[in-house]
Amino acid sequence: MRAPSHPLPRLVLAVAIAGVSGAALAQTANLALYGRINLDVEYVRGLTTDGDDGWRGRLSSDSSRFGLRGSEAIGGGHSVIFQIESSVSADAGGGTIAGRDTFVGLLGGWGTMRFGYMKTPYDTVNGVFGNTPTFTSSILDTESVWGNGSSIANGGFPYRAPNSVRYDLPVKGAYWDGFNAGIHYSLAENDGANGTLSVGGTWASGPWNVGAVYQANFGTRDTATVTGLDDYGWTVAVAYDFLERYRIAGVYEQLKYDTPTGSLKRDFWGASATIDLGPGQLYLYYGRASDGKGSAATGERVGGLAKGSDSSAQHYEISYTYPLSKRTSAYVGYVKIDNDGNASYNFATNPIGNLAVGGRPEGLLAGLCHNF
Repeated sequence: MRAPSHPLPRLVLAVAIAGVSGAALAQTANLALYGRINLDVEYVRGLTTDGDDGWRGRLSSDSSRFGLRGSEAIGGGHSVIFQIESSVSADAGGGTIAGRDTFVGLLGGWGTMRFGYMKTPYDTVNGVFGNTPTFTSSILDTESVWGNGSSIANGGFPYRAPNSVRYDLPVKGAYWDGFNAGIHYSLAENDGANGTLSVGGTWASGPWNVGAVYQANFGTRDTATVTGLDDYGWTVAVAYDFLERYRIAGVYEQLKYDTPTGSLKRDFWGASATIDLGPGQLYLYYGRASDGKGSAATGERVGGLAKGSDSSAQHYEISYTYPLSKRTSAYVGYVKIDNDGNASYNFATNPIGNLAVGGRPEGLLAGLCHNF
């Protein structure tokens, strides 16, 4: 029999073989296979560097994934936990093994310690104001302007960091009920002075949900010729649920970047509403990023942010999610990033390629998501 040529089929085959000996595995660990297939049809536009501003159709795989997780009790109320989560390109085939949160760690009454590749606490506040009912991992991603994209290497904040050590407080125990917090450090293995430090968490009590986080990226944007480029960001968010069908939320963020010509700063605020409408949920969102300020030279740029006037942006979004079953949902939505002439914010997930400075990405989509 011919062996599969792609790493993902090999992973599937390995899991299938492991399933044959599931009884033996069950003696040592609780093992779970899980995943998500999330596909949508999009019509998007946004001025590109070659002058194209027309609508184009796309079929996109929105953070579809396939994972294996488990735990093993080792006595004294402690367990070893592990996870291998791989990305899946459900639109064109392929994927990346361990391309998503992958780690091994320890769990006990004192909390959870993990080692590996995972998102930083900065992403947790997205659950307070973000569009969770409509699956943030699409062009509807609220991280497109908030957080300045989703790549730490390019100046974004709410994303995964390699070579990470993360500690989280126990969900329940000697601490406040509803309070979850973590501290995360990513080691730069080739330069001990570099890395990422992130600390923050959320607190839920009755109708209130609050989140706050601070993150510093030390040298993550360094190049062979430019070093010492540190990034700093903090965010606070608050949400309130009322009448058992409405949720309103707000978020504020401040980012600061070192650049070769000085500091570059930006403020951002946003507001959202989630409304139970029929069996599904309607989501409304508006965010605004200010002009880039600081001592950097006019035109200095990090991600979508630029120094100078006419560099602000507005982010609009409306979506509706309809549950077809406990594990399957259909959704539709519209999103627009209204960049001023010197801004270049793009979709954090499924960006428009070669977007021009001042381009204004927008899109309509309809999707189907199944969790297993």
